[in-house]
Amino acid sequence: AIPYPIIFLVNWNNEFYFSTSTKHAHPINDNISVIDWTFNSEWLPKENINNFTLPLKKSLDFVYEEFCFQISGENKLNSNSLAELVEHQERQATLKTAIEKLQKKIKGAKQFNEKLELNQELNNLKKELETIEKGSTEKA
Repeated sequence: AIPYPIIFLVNWNNEFYFSTSTKHAHPINDNISVIDWTFNSEWLPKENINNFTLPLKKSLDFVYEEFCFQISGENKLNSNSLAELVEHQERQATLKTAIEKLQKKIKGAKQFNEKLELNQELNNLKKELETIEKGSTEKA
């Protein structure tokens, strides 16, 4: 119900991670916020907390956007805006889910021809995911 972004710092056993969600107002009820995407960093040792910064240069929106790029591991050059970053992250998550489903389907397939077709589809999805991930690390 909180309409503005919140950055959570979760701390446990000398490790931490950040979590935050992009939101937009509900189209019918202005008292409700709808979560678009949640960004989570990896669990990191507490000593690495200084690797994350809040660049207080412009507006709070700019600070939040920069922080989302930091915890997502994406470089600002790969996506121009927070909306593009969310779209990119959603595409990666969709591909990973599709790959997992295909791998399960392949294990359950009994016919060799079916396995071949599914493996070809799986390889295409893996290549697409690799291209997307490589594109984000090359520009980093």
